[in-house]
Amino acid sequence: MTVKEMQTCASETLDYFFKVMPDAPFIADDIVIEFAPQGKMAERYRELAAIYKPTMWLNTSRERELNSTIAGNALIGKGKSAVLMRADRRYTPPHLRHDVFHELSHIFCGKLENSESFIDVYGDGTTGPEVPDNKIYDGMINAGYSVWSEFIAEYYTQKHTEPKRKLAEMTRTMYSFLNEVTLQNQLHVKSPFAYACSYFLNAEDAAEELASLSEEHSDTNEGTTFYICLNALYKQVQKDKPWEITEDFIHDIGSKYLMYFSAKFADQLMPMFIPAAFGRDNNKERPHV
Repeated sequence: MTVKEMQTCASETLDYFFKVMPDAPFIADDIVIEFAPQGKMAERYRELAAIYKPTMWLNTSRERELNSTIAGNALIGKGKSAVLMRADRRYTPPHLRHDVFHELSHIFCGKLENSESFIDVYGDGTTGPEVPDNKIYDGMINAGYSVWSEFIAEYYTQKHTEPKRKLAEMTRTMYSFLNEVTLQNQLHVKSPFAYACSYFLNAEDAAEELASLSEEHSDTNEGTTFYICLNALYKQVQKDKPWEITEDFIHDIGSKYLMYFSAKFADQLMPMFIPAAFGRDNNKERPHV
C-alpha cells in the first residue's frame, strides 16, 4: 500500500469505529492519525507528544521498540489524541484496519476507564516525573494493566473487524501467542498473552467452554491458571461498561497473570528461590515479570 492508500484506509477505519463504538468520548476532529517510516517512529512520537500530551515521557526501551518492532501506538491526550502508525508497504487493507482499530480502542478505553492515573502511572514505558510523589508503584498493577489494556483493545478489534469463529478454529493462533510468553523475554510477553485471551473470548463458543471449567481447581498448572485469567476477563467484558476499571480489578488481573507465568515456568523459576543453605544465593535479583 502507498502512504496515501494507508491514510485513506485509516480514515475509513475511523468512520467505521464510530459506527460500531457509538459511546466514543471523542469525535473525528479529536483524532490525528499519522504514518512514519520505521526508523522515525520515536522521533515523530515525541513531536506529537509535545503537541497533544506535553507531560509524556518516553523511556529508552520504548524508543527502541517504536523504531524497530511496534507497528502502531496511541497517544492519549486530554483533548486531542494521536495514532502513529508505521508506514509499511507490506500492509494489506484488512491488516491495517485491524491495527488502526486496535489503537483507536486504546484511546476509547483509556479515556473511559474511570481513572485519570492508570495510563500515566501504569502505562508501559511512558510514566513520567510528573506523577504525584504519593503514588505507589505496584508491580502487580503494572502487570495487570499491561495485560488488561492490550486485552480490551484487541478484544474490541477482533469483535468488530474479524468474522466470528469457533474456538477450534482459533486454537492454533491462540497457542502461537501463548508460545511467545517466554522466560527470556519477560518485559514483552504480556501483549501476546492478552491477545491469546482475546482470541479465546471472541470465539462463538467461548462462554460454553468456560462454563465447563471451574476456578475452584486444586491444581495450579499452566492450563488451569490460563482459564482462571480467562474467567476474570470474561466476567469484566460481560458488564455494561467493561472499560470502567478499578485498581482492585487490575491488581487481581496482575495476580492471575503472574500465577499463569509462574505455573508455566515453575521448573525453571524454582531454582531461583532455593535458599542459600542449599547452595544457592537467595539474595540475587529475582526475575521481573
